[in-house]
Amino acid sequence: MLPCLNFDIQVEIMKRLPVKSLIRFRSVCKAWKSLIDSSRFVAGHNVSHDQSEHLMVCYEVEYGEESKIKYVSFVDDDSDSFPQNKFSPPVPPILLSLDEYEIIGSSCGLVCLEGSLQEPDGSSKTHMVVLWNPSIRKSIAVVVPNEVQSRCYPFVNFGVCPKTKDPKLVKFSSGQEVMVFTLSSGKWRCLSSNLLPFKPLLFDIEENLQTVIGRFLYRLTDGGEASRMLSFDLSTDEFREVPLPDSLVQSHLGISKLRESLVLIDHNGRDSTTGIYVCDVWMMMEDGALTKLFTIKDIQWIWGFKKTGEPVVEILEDENSTSLVVYEPCLEHMKDLGIGEKGHLFNGSFNTESLLLLDHDDGRVITSSCEELNHGIHRD
Repeated sequence: MLPCLNFDIQVEIMKRLPVKSLIRFRSVCKAWKSLIDSSRFVAGHNVSHDQSEHLMVCYEVEYGEESKIKYVSFVDDDSDSFPQNKFSPPVPPILLSLDEYEIIGSSCGLVCLEGSLQEPDGSSKTHMVVLWNPSIRKSIAVVVPNEVQSRCYPFVNFGVCPKTKDPKLVKFSSGQEVMVFTLSSGKWRCLSSNLLPFKPLLFDIEENLQTVIGRFLYRLTDGGEASRMLSFDLSTDEFREVPLPDSLVQSHLGISKLRESLVLIDHNGRDSTTGIYVCDVWMMMEDGALTKLFTIKDIQWIWGFKKTGEPVVEILEDENSTSLVVYEPCLEHMKDLGIGEKGHLFNGSFNTESLLLLDHDDGRVITSSCEELNHGIHRD
């Protein structure tokens, strides 16, 4: 304890402390534990912009006829220790039960994974999303309602409202229905399809089609004729279309962020002359204008950007495996992340540390009722 300091001052100090310190301080006294575990403190904890980030990577490794999903987390702390400073995080048990899952996004310390759970009798699969906070080793699973198709498309997007710190899931269906889940309510609700700025709304099967910057969740879609980009306001649940330059609407696009700026990744495919894959990286400015950052050749995909600006990219090793490297644009040099195993189906996301989920029971599965927003109908 700090007897010379008023408790309110202690609270303000602790709001600015790293997550690992706060977890230890829960053992100091009952008053601190009660404070740190409270929903109000969790939501008010201020994450410093200069703190370390983590690159969470999951990938599949084949052992003969069997395969196994592995995880590794790299600490991105602006030092030369990247990527040597890495560890294998304890995986939530629920993930070990899911089939065909992948990381769909991260926000405010939570990593969101989407997959399916096979029913014991094998008759059907349950569409499920797992919210995982690796910093405090807690996770929550959410059942996605009305899932009738096989697990093929990443229909669910994820973000945390920066004001309320309330995690949200946004689910689109082919019938233009939009459903939103908030962890605070534990319920799904249906939004009017009239909120969408354009129709029809289709989805690509590629990765890196969503990112969260501030209170906005950005999502690339296929508007039927060309690529389109939506923004979803995590505070007001409002959609709007973000205009794309004519030069990019017909491109094979990915989306990411560099610090707090939106980045578009133009995967041009193979160069007709050299046969090498070419990728252009663009940053969107506040006025909507694009600035070209650099071009990378002979890569498969960009998974995100370090705090210092270098992208983490996937390259093809041979016909059966790929690897992850850090690309240094100025030197045009690639540095292997040193995972140590030949894998494939890489999936990853950069994330910060937070206390979110500390005030929730670990391993909870939310089946949830569904609330019809327009008519007030509750369905169990």
